[in-house]
Amino acid sequence: MVILLPFLQMLWAFRLLVVAVVIAKNHNLTFSISIDELLDKDLQMADLRYNGEIRTSLPAVVSSPCPLRIENFPYDVQMCNISMGSWSFDRDFVAVNSSVDVLWPQKGRIEGNSEWELLSIIMVRSDNYDTLMESWFSEVTYIVTLKRKPVYYVLVIQAPTFILCTITIFGLFTPNSNEDERLSKVDLCLNMFAAISMMLQLVSDMMPKASRLPLLGNYIIAEVFVVTAATIAAIVIQQVHHHVHTSAIRPPNWLRRLVLCDCRRRRNSVSEVSTTSSVEVPEQAIQSFTILKTSLHQVNNMTHFSYSFVFSLFIQTAILVRDTLQRMTSVSENQLLWLKILDKTDLLCLFLFQMANVVVTVVYWR
Repeated sequence: MVILLPFLQMLWAFRLLVVAVVIAKNHNLTFSISIDELLDKDLQMADLRYNGEIRTSLPAVVSSPCPLRIENFPYDVQMCNISMGSWSFDRDFVAVNSSVDVLWPQKGRIEGNSEWELLSIIMVRSDNYDTLMESWFSEVTYIVTLKRKPVYYVLVIQAPTFILCTITIFGLFTPNSNEDERLSKVDLCLNMFAAISMMLQLVSDMMPKASRLPLLGNYIIAEVFVVTAATIAAIVIQQVHHHVHTSAIRPPNWLRRLVLCDCRRRRNSVSEVSTTSSVEVPEQAIQSFTILKTSLHQVNNMTHFSYSFVFSLFIQTAILVRDTLQRMTSVSENQLLWLKILDKTDLLCLFLFQMANVVVTVVYWR
């Protein structure tokens, strides 16, 4: 009898048909959306062991809500609580326990999917007191920690936005030789601005409507502000370029020294520049040429013509031509100075806005 007892302990186990589960389906998982059982009730069995222990397994797919905190999207870490317990029977009848305290990811058993990485599952047992029923109820809470995989959002949204902003800033502030090129580059910036706005629309469609924008949305808005400021700066430079080419304005000495590092003093002839809208041949020179032409024509017909008068007209015309050439040379020099100043300004804006673009990307790229 003593010899057969261990064999009887090992062999005495019966498989019973589960007629009614102690923990009802609508009470075993709190805050669950739906429970889809994988086995029919006719196929659910329970193991009755020699010591009175009953074991049963009820495989099911449980959908449980999890509040999302999207402030750090797409670099967010979410913690979801799944509570299991009975609200029909108190802890004197049903005591919910867990065999382990922490579950770590295991390939083939517990793992994430293509978007989420499972970090850990922590089990916490607690007893809750119900004031209505005046009883204590046993409950186990599974704290599931998930980390989002940001590779898709970085490659599809964040990296293209950075590339678009970089190309836009380079296109805006590349040194230009004429006004038409500046106008065409402003048009390029507006097209890039529309593309970045489409990126922001894509992010807003992905995320639920909330009072705060996610991290990725803040990054795109910051890039929009950088491109907007760069566009305004490019338009101001374009207007200055247009103004100095339609009026002969000499650049101030302080601006020339600051931008060009030019400490040389210009000649007096260059400083005396007319501020009219354009450089034209003076009316006196045209009249003198007309008088000279008429006078020379009369030389052939008149024998008593004063050659001294013709010579004086010639000298006067030569002086006017010289002054006109000096004015035109002065205007050309001023336009060249302005072109150099605007080129240096373009390079300075290119450096500043590219630095702002990189800083914004580094701050929001985690």
